[in-house]
This record gives sequence, C-alpha cells and structure tokens, in this order.
Amino acid sequence: MSAEIDQRKGALGESPKWRRLVAEQAETVGEKSGRKKRNKKKNKRRKRKPLKTKLPIRGRDNRNSERTEENPDAPLARTFLIDEFMEIPAPSVKSILGPVIQERGVTMISGEKGVGKTFVSMAIAMAVASGRNLFGWECAEPQSVMYMDPELTVSTLQTRLKMICDSLRLDSMPRGLSIWSAAAQYPAPPPNFAKSSQIDALVKQCRHIDFLVVDSLSALMRGVDLNTAQAYEAVEDLFLGMRHRGTAVLLVQHLGKDVSRGPRGTSKQEDLLDVSLSLKKSSKQGGQTTITMTCRKMRHYPESDFNPLEIEFGYQDGYFKMTQRSLAIAKTDQIIQRYKELEADGLVKRGTFTQISEELGVSPSQVTKAVQKYKRSKREY
Repeated sequence: MSAEIDQRKGALGESPKWRRLVAEQAETVGEKSGRKKRNKKKNKRRKRKPLKTKLPIRGRDNRNSERTEENPDAPLARTFLIDEFMEIPAPSVKSILGPVIQERGVTMISGEKGVGKTFVSMAIAMAVASGRNLFGWECAEPQSVMYMDPELTVSTLQTRLKMICDSLRLDSMPRGLSIWSAAAQYPAPPPNFAKSSQIDALVKQCRHIDFLVVDSLSALMRGVDLNTAQAYEAVEDLFLGMRHRGTAVLLVQHLGKDVSRGPRGTSKQEDLLDVSLSLKKSSKQGGQTTITMTCRKMRHYPESDFNPLEIEFGYQDGYFKMTQRSLAIAKTDQIIQRYKELEADGLVKRGTFTQISEELGVSPSQVTKAVQKYKRSKREY
C-alpha cells in the first residue's frame, strides 16, 4: 500500500501540471518579497520628506544662526556696566495722541466682528494726520500716517473716510494721510507679515512715516497658525524695526472664539504691546451704535489713568457724528446702582443678573460679585 502511494507521489511530482503550479507559486512568493522591499524603500523616502512645506519665518534662532555663520566667534549678546548703560542716549517717550498712541509705541485695538473697530482706528489715523484732538485725547501736531486696509473694497473705504472726515469737521482730507488698499491693487497679492523679506520691505517703505495703522493684522498673516508663538516672530521684527526708525504702530485685531481671552491668536502678540484697548458693543438703536472702550494694558502710564469711554457714532441730522463720554463711575458702582433701581421697583427676579450683564456689557460673574458686595454692605450697616 505504501509503495502505491509513493508511486502516485512520484508520478504527481513529475507531472507537467504539478511543475507549473510549483513554478507559479515560487513566482508569487518572489513578487511578494520584491514588493515588500520596494515598499520599505518608499517608506524610507517618505520619512525623509517633510509632510507639509512651511513658510520661511524669521525667528530668533535664524537671526542667531546667520550671525554665527558670518562670525562664529562673535558674542550673541552684549552686556554693559551700569554706568556705561545709563550714559546711552535714549529719546524720551513722546505722546502723539493722548496716552494711547506713543512715539515708537505699539498699540492694539481688539473687538468682536462688527463692533466698530474700523471706524475707531480710521478716526485715530485721520485725527493724527490732521492734528485734531479725539475722544478727549490731545494731539500735539500733525503726523504723517499710513493706513493699511486689506479687507474693504475701494468704494466702502472711500465712503468711510468721508464719514470720518465729516465727524471731525475737516474741510478736506488731511494731506499727511496715505492709504494702502489691497482692493485697489488687485490682482497683486497683499503682503504677508509671516515672511521676513516682506517685513523688511515694509519697514523701508515706512521710513518717512510717523504712524502706521494696520487694519487688520490677521488678514495680513497667511500660511501660519495664529495660535502658535512662532507665527508672531516676524511681526516682532516689524515692531522692533518700526521702533528703531521712530514709527508708531496701531494694530487692529479680531477677538478669538473665546472672547474672554482677548485678541485672536496666541497671547505672545501682546508681549511687545505698549497699549492694548478692547471694544465692546453696548447697544444699537435707531442707527446709533454705542460701544465701550476699556484698557487691557498700558505700559508707560498706569491703567488707572485711562478713563473708560463710551463712544456713540451714527447719522444725526444727515451727518455722520462720533461722540464720547467718560465712564467715570466704576463698573461695580454701575451694577450696584442698576440693581438698586430694579430692587426699588420690585423687579428683582430670576434672570436679573443676566439682564444687568447684557445692559452694561459686563460678565455675569462681575454682576454676582458686585451684588454680593452690595448685600454685605447692607448687613454691616
């Protein structure tokens, strides 16, 4: 029986069909091993290539590396003895427009969409160019101003400039004001503040400008993640370059998704700021918009010296007007005063805190703390 099986195996192994199957199986095994080798080579090549090309961002590391390549023995930083440092000539801080715009200073205005940031920044630019006082802030003398707008159309920009000119009661547009509009130069792309070469070009172009207004900053930063600190390293070079040439800068920025955290993007953008102002919309009735301006940061003056403003703008008697009044009463006192009014009328109920926060443009937690303070004072007396 075993001899017959061996005979069959031998006969099957010598058959042409069996030899063909064995050869095909060997070819498939060889193809698989060859395919695996090729895939390994491809994977190695893929690992060497970057997944995403990045824009050339100028940072501190790049500046230091360039300096060390030119002269490896040169120190990266220079220190001074205290007597030597105190003898370095330094210009005094000069005010251009009140406490908010300083010579060689950097100011930022932030707010939600549609709150009126463009009207406020445009009014500041035109007031500085014409030497007019604005919002109770004194302007010593006219300055040369450049206003950069990458968002609005030409017709919208012209209309708003005329409105601001009427509100300041100017006979004509100030000659010291120059306009850069992305829409007027289409299809030429606007500059990208994430590229160091374009930062250098802008600094050179503004060498005869005393005041630069950028509305808005996020629209001129493309190809980078605004939530990373690295994205603002090139913008820091812009600030430092403008300061070196004696130019003041006003940046307009939108608020992020979390309004309580301030301007859109990382908090690093506020490190080099001298002044940071925040705008909030209070009400909008009958074509009149009322906004509140508060101070988030003020480097040269204490923040207590800045009086919060309530700015109202809109058409009155066929003319566009902007008026302001100082909010001398603190927010806590305003909340307590409003709560007393509702309490006297017997209108204190569930939802009163939310009502007060919406009326005064404050957070519900501020209302809660103010009311608790008021109730404690009542118990004490």
